[in-house]
Amino acid sequence: MRLDEDMHVHTTYSDGRNTVEEVIDVAKRRGLRRIGFADHVRTDTPWLPDYVEHLRHARQGAKIEVVIGVESKLLDTTGTLDMPTNTSGVERILVADHRLPVGDELLGPRQVRERLGEGLLQRADVWESLLTAYESCASRWRLLQLAHPMSFLAKVGIHEAEIPRQRLEHCARVLAMHGVHVEASERWRCPSPTSLAIFARAGVQLVASTDAHDARAVGHYEFIRCLDRNVA
Repeated sequence: MRLDEDMHVHTTYSDGRNTVEEVIDVAKRRGLRRIGFADHVRTDTPWLPDYVEHLRHARQGAKIEVVIGVESKLLDTTGTLDMPTNTSGVERILVADHRLPVGDELLGPRQVRERLGEGLLQRADVWESLLTAYESCASRWRLLQLAHPMSFLAKVGIHEAEIPRQRLEHCARVLAMHGVHVEASERWRCPSPTSLAIFARAGVQLVASTDAHDARAVGHYEFIRCLDRNVA
């Protein structure tokens, strides 16, 4: 992983505290060579064309590489994303697992914990749904990046080590085959060193991110510096 980049940051276009220009200024002062914007979108997001144009203009003379990205939520295990129809100009689509697709439902962490406790869901059902959704997205979308991958598991009390190694290796091969980037997330402290090593051995491109919603966090790594040494 390159630690002179931050491939997942937010601005005032969605739920970030700072403007595009303020984020770029902090990134440059931190000595980053590349910054990846990833504001949240939904199917009915009206501002995406303005956002793309703003970032295109901001990259001119910025002396830092600016990647125009958006973050979108998984909607099901077939790879459907909560995305506007027109994504012209978008250079990176970040897939977020804030909810778990199970059958025709999208379940939040509390609902999953309840169903696990009631025996209506098995722990293997959770990680299998998640990995299946990742693989389906990889085959359906280009320019893909997994945002804080498997962070949902920690929210429901499941450790990545519970996933059989062969199953995770299969997922890693699918992601690599389709050129999907996988981020190591400073904010969410995931994936684990073991999972990242499996992705790396499969040829998946790993990228560092903070998921910063405040420009002061851009490019500031502690967890990932330690993680990178463990993966190496």
